[in-house]
Amino acid sequence: MTNHSNPHEITISDVLRLALPVKTAVLAGASQARRTVRWVALLTSWNDLATQVHTGDLVLVPPHLQQQLSEQNLQSKLQNLTDFGISGIILFEPISDKFADLLTELSTSLLILPPDLSVREIHRGIATLLVDRQFATAERGMQLYRKLAEMSREEQGLGAMTELISKLTGKIVIIQDKRLEIKSTSEPRTVNTDLDLPTILELITQGEQ
Repeated sequence: MTNHSNPHEITISDVLRLALPVKTAVLAGASQARRTVRWVALLTSWNDLATQVHTGDLVLVPPHLQQQLSEQNLQSKLQNLTDFGISGIILFEPISDKFADLLTELSTSLLILPPDLSVREIHRGIATLLVDRQFATAERGMQLYRKLAEMSREEQGLGAMTELISKLTGKIVIIQDKRLEIKSTSEPRTVNTDLDLPTILELITQGEQ
């Protein structure tokens, strides 16, 4: 796997920001967020994995396949998938806390989606991002605009809106009023920068002195 050295490459972090729901959980391999995603592979069975997945694939495990196995057998199958040099795995079904603890040992990014999502739509969204990042980014921007408008109508507060922007952009977000007083801050799950939120806040404070 390669890191995100090419601006035209798509990484796990990009997929999280631009193609997956905000409440997607990163269960394992958070440190692998910069792995390059070559393509998205939708498993059709647990047989002949070598013909279904390739190096760099982000593998989708649909609910019916996950339901076929006990958690112990699922762990074994997921471990087998990592042997193919894939970039990550996406599950659509929730798992037990005990099983989650075991899966944190996987070196590959393991993402758990919120319930009741369409496998077809998730596959389409990731494939669209891989083929046309500009279109996917614009589409995500419209989703963000509509969601922020909805949150404003529901008076969910500046903190919730700041957190949403941070999650969808993958950036540290700091909101200041016209007097430059900080009103809200949020930091994404994976930060692709050498600066963290406390450091930035310290720099802002120093600049105001």
